[in-house]
Amino acid sequence: MSCPSCGSMNLAEFPTEIMIHLGGPAHPTDPGVMVFPKVLVCSNCGASRFSTPEAELQMLRERMRPATSLDTGDRGSRSELLSGQATADKSPAAKNCIDGGR
Repeated sequence: MSCPSCGSMNLAEFPTEIMIHLGGPAHPTDPGVMVFPKVLVCSNCGASRFSTPEAELQMLRERMRPATSLDTGDRGSRSELLSGQATADKSPAAKNCIDGGR
């Protein structure tokens, strides 16, 4: 096998630990998925390749599904959440709960 980037035959495989984080507003508290793939590294150009093992790939698929609040919420709330402008409930009752009723 040759390097897909430079065509070199100087490839080596290394065991690794990789933490894949699901970022964005849909996954603010997701801890991520730890994967342990073997990485193929070209010692000529540094290009690297790996495949995510099936068990970890399945966990990523499950976690990438949209959160229920994004699927069922009203469009205004969903737009705020997706744009990063979502805030705590703006109603006076909610405000009183947050600041101790003051």
